[in-house]
Amino acid sequence: MRRQQEARFPNQSALLWLGAAVLFSIAVTIADQRRWLVAPRDLASRVFAPVQQGLATATRDGVGAITQRGESGRLQAENEELRSTIATLRLELVKLRGAELENQQLREQLRYVEVHRQLAFVPAEVIGRDASNLLGRLLVDQGQKAGIEAGMVVMAPAGLVGRVIAVAEHSATILPITQPASAVNAKIQEREAATGIANGTTSRRLVLRYLPQHEPVEVGDTVVTSGLGGTFPRDLAIGRVTFVRSRDVEMFQEAEVEPLVAIERLGRVLIVTNFYPLSR
Repeated sequence: MRRQQEARFPNQSALLWLGAAVLFSIAVTIADQRRWLVAPRDLASRVFAPVQQGLATATRDGVGAITQRGESGRLQAENEELRSTIATLRLELVKLRGAELENQQLREQLRYVEVHRQLAFVPAEVIGRDASNLLGRLLVDQGQKAGIEAGMVVMAPAGLVGRVIAVAEHSATILPITQPASAVNAKIQEREAATGIANGTTSRRLVLRYLPQHEPVEVGDTVVTSGLGGTFPRDLAIGRVTFVRSRDVEMFQEAEVEPLVAIERLGRVLIVTNFYPLSR
C-alpha cells in the first residue's frame, strides 16, 4: 500500500517548489503593476551602479593594458628589425662607395699609364702612414719581390708623390715631396730658365727656392720637375704657385707651391721601375 502511494505521488517536493515559484512570480507581477517595487529597484540601482561601473572600467582598463602591451611588443620588434635593416644598408653603402672610389683610382692610374708609355710602373697600395706626421712617410705593399729599389720615383695620376727610400721583401717606404727632408729640382712649366729647388715644409706645402730674380713667376703657374741632378725624370707635375716672395735687393725669389697630389688622402701609387736616379 505504501509503495502504491509513493508511486502515485513520486514528486511532491518538486510540485511544492513549482507552486511556490508560480506564487512568487504572480506576487512580483502584481507588485510591479502597482509600482511597489519602484523604490527598492531605485535603491538597488543606486547601490550597485557604482560597483558595476567600477567593474566595467577595471575590465576595460585591463583589456586596454593587455592590448597596449601586445602592441608595444610588436612595435619594439618592428623597430629592432628596421634598425638591423638600416645597419645592413649602411654597411652595403660603405662597401659600394669604397668600390666606386677604388674603381675611380684604378681608372685614373690606367689613363696615366697609357699617356706615359715611356715609363714602366708597378702599382702599389698605401698600407701605412707615419701616425705622428713628424716624418710623414708612407708604407706601400710592394717591395723587393716586385722589383722595387731605393731611389725609385713614386707617382699618382695627379702628379709626383715622392721617392722610395727603403725597401723590404714585400713593402717599401716612401718619402713624400711635401716633407721637409725632401728636395726636388723643379722649374716653372714652359720656362726653362725659371728653375729652383722645391723643398717640403711642415705645412704640407712646398717652397720653390733659388728662382732667378729676373724670371717672371706668377700665382697659378704650374711647377714641374726640371730633370736636373738626375733624381727625377723631366716634366713631372708637382703643383701650382700660390704666392710669390720677391725683393729687388735679393738675388733669388721664392714661391709657395700647393702640391697637385693630396698625399694625406692618397690610397694608391705608381712606382716607376725603368728610371734609375744617378745618385743611387
